[in-house]
Amino acid sequence: MLAACNPGPAAPLAKAWTARDFSKPTGDFGGFLPSELMSLEGAPLRFQPGIQEGGNGLILLPAVADRAVASFIITDIWQNHPEPWVQPVWVPLDENGAAVEGVSNVFPVDVDSTFYSPFWRAELLFTPGLTPTTFRSGREVLNANVERRSGAIILCPIMPEGTGIAGDASGAKEPITLKPVKVPQTTTRAWVDGRAVAYFGVGIDRVQADGQNLREELAYFFVSAAGQRPLPLAAVLPSEPTRNSLVRRVDIVIPKGAAPFVPSNRPELKALLEAREVSVPVVNVALDAFPEFALRVATNPACFEDPAFPTACDWLDTPARLDSLPVDQRIVQDVQLAIGAVLP
Repeated sequence: MLAACNPGPAAPLAKAWTARDFSKPTGDFGGFLPSELMSLEGAPLRFQPGIQEGGNGLILLPAVADRAVASFIITDIWQNHPEPWVQPVWVPLDENGAAVEGVSNVFPVDVDSTFYSPFWRAELLFTPGLTPTTFRSGREVLNANVERRSGAIILCPIMPEGTGIAGDASGAKEPITLKPVKVPQTTTRAWVDGRAVAYFGVGIDRVQADGQNLREELAYFFVSAAGQRPLPLAAVLPSEPTRNSLVRRVDIVIPKGAAPFVPSNRPELKALLEAREVSVPVVNVALDAFPEFALRVATNPACFEDPAFPTACDWLDTPARLDSLPVDQRIVQDVQLAIGAVLP
């Protein structure tokens, strides 16, 4: 009878973190440390020589997508959490559908709300006599008798003002090849309940949806062993990552004997991995001509000495290849991420 009355173990606590949390000095956000997500002003950059400039910046993380070099930022993380919400973001326009100088978008909720997520459905407001003070809160929008048209889903997380993408004085660089990337550099202002907030415009159509239900894809992260934090290796993103920004974290335990490729001219990458006790093979300087393969994992690292490199390597760089690994090496986590992918 006592056993029958036992309610059993409690459900895991739902947790959510936004970019505002990433500037904290400590924490574990779904398996990621703050310093792995955001570079603070004046701090060393994580994947390249240099110092973070221009305020705090979200770190571009190394990745492979469709077997090509990619990079991405993480803007929001959910753990043991219901599916992220899609709320409207109101975009005031004049009666002809043109933007008016000084007019900002309006969000219905801020990051403190349990209804917040960085995915928003644009709702265009065609407003005669529009001025910068016409709409500054959801109440004012909902009480207005104006034409409304539904638009695309936008990935635009509310973030601390001035936050951008991590980079040095010359700008942001793709972490694998160190080539410059063109990304938004800072935040834009909007309104929530009459207060000015800032948001980071990642882009439109960054997620696929069935009505209000967002489609989730898988993103693969390498770990040394089950239960450990992701390593600073190239994550494997879903196909068309710029259209699949809601992903679930899948941990891949590095197979025995496998190893990452790091060119000899990237000592900062080798140091990052060795700090996490990952063995990095020494490679011939001639392979520095293949920077795009940095931080990929090969099951047969002897291929780093093969004249047929890189085709001689069995790279773990596609979802299909990773899904062929034994089940105990693929650990699906109850962690979802909002990512902003950047392609060359």
